[in-house]
Amino acid sequence: MSREKNNDEPYILELSRSISAPLANVYKAWTDPKKLAKWWGAKGYTNPVCEITAKPEGTITIEAEGPEGIVYPMRGIFHEVVKNEKLVFSIYSHDDDRKRAALVTHHIVTFAEQDEVTTIVLTVRVVRAAPEVAQAVASMSHSWGESLDRLTILITKK
Repeated sequence: MSREKNNDEPYILELSRSISAPLANVYKAWTDPKKLAKWWGAKGYTNPVCEITAKPEGTITIEAEGPEGIVYPMRGIFHEVVKNEKLVFSIYSHDDDRKRAALVTHHIVTFAEQDEVTTIVLTVRVVRAAPEVAQAVASMSHSWGESLDRLTILITKK
């Protein structure tokens, strides 16, 4: 499922994904830095720096490196963490020369399990987007889709 904004509301992206895996394994992939580093980002991206403290007021720091070798640093803060149920966090990225984030996004991730199939619902709301990050916003649905594809492969591989 995917829902994107109309012209009268802020940019909101909603994606859901069902993964044939226990909820605890899927949740851990979102909260363990070693696992998160393996799937965060679109196809071809790596995360040489991935630090996460999944608790309220905890932080997330990722340096995603694209296939062309450019590093995209991002940082964030957790607002709400309910183990195996919900993560709420904000991400700040695309800093300008004065370390102000050109892109600020708010994420809500919910987890539910039925018969060892875990369903993730991800809602991303763009809080601020400077004109220079228009391409990043435009490709957000595609990038998150590829990230969730990578997550699914990581979780389900034997």
